[in-house]
Amino acid sequence: MTSKVDVDVSLSKTANSPSLLGYGDIVKPIPESLARHKVRAKYIPQLDGSLRLVSIQASTLPVFLPSGFEVRKSDKRDFDWKSDKRDFDWKSNKWDSTPSDQKENVKRASRRAKIRAMDFILCNPDLDAFTTFTFDPKGTNRENWEDVYQRKLRGWLSNRVQRQGLKYIVVPEYHKDGNAIHFHAVMNAAALDLTEARYADSGRLVKKRRAGEVKQLYNLQDWPKGWSTVELVTGQGSTDKVAKYIFKYMGKQLGQRIGGRYFLHGGQLASPVYRYGEEIDQFLSPDLTETNRFSVDVTDNITYTEVSFL
Repeated sequence: MTSKVDVDVSLSKTANSPSLLGYGDIVKPIPESLARHKVRAKYIPQLDGSLRLVSIQASTLPVFLPSGFEVRKSDKRDFDWKSDKRDFDWKSNKWDSTPSDQKENVKRASRRAKIRAMDFILCNPDLDAFTTFTFDPKGTNRENWEDVYQRKLRGWLSNRVQRQGLKYIVVPEYHKDGNAIHFHAVMNAAALDLTEARYADSGRLVKKRRAGEVKQLYNLQDWPKGWSTVELVTGQGSTDKVAKYIFKYMGKQLGQRIGGRYFLHGGQLASPVYRYGEEIDQFLSPDLTETNRFSVDVTDNITYTEVSFL
């Protein structure tokens, strides 16, 4: 019995980018008869229709299938007390009640969500607007997911996807009080109705100053449920800026799934293209520059290698 696990890796493993790689996500026992390829290459569609190679995954055994990565499900159906490995929390001076294997599963799910969000960002460079949605407490129960998302934000997003071609990735986050919910998003500015943000008391334009750069901030003219801010991202490295934005807010959640979601997405979002082979070199070309390459011995007979070009 097998099931698919998404283990696409979009970022190089550097000091400046979060480590998304969980080796348990990548190489697990699979039926030998199902294995097909030793190498999987990920390509990102470009605006001109070409494909950009961003990463290569390779294994010494043929573990990659065109339909996805296959792993065996455990046959265990009952709780195994031997696997109840808990960690000691030195801050509370108590044993953590969550089994270690359960926590690892949460970490893996969170990593996969981040990777999937990264894939969308890389494949959709027109996601060029950082947007924050907050809610007026007078008309919204900000602590209730059904109210903030199902009754308020969801309809707004759906309407603009259908009428204006909106594309979005939305990350829910709790306020500092740990209860009220707001949303951060990356969207295509071409589908948004923007107006320049101004201070209510003076009418002066609201501008953001950071690292020697001054940028005008905007509001969503048609967001009636509370407040909004929008920052446009342009220039060289804009896709990387969007990626860092998403990682910042998804990283804050620490495995939490607000409303059962790590993030939400919609619109006509492009996805990566995969190609398969047996050797890393068959995907390389003189014009490619590696940004990172590393290997790890996962088991005695399996070595995993990742090459990044981001």
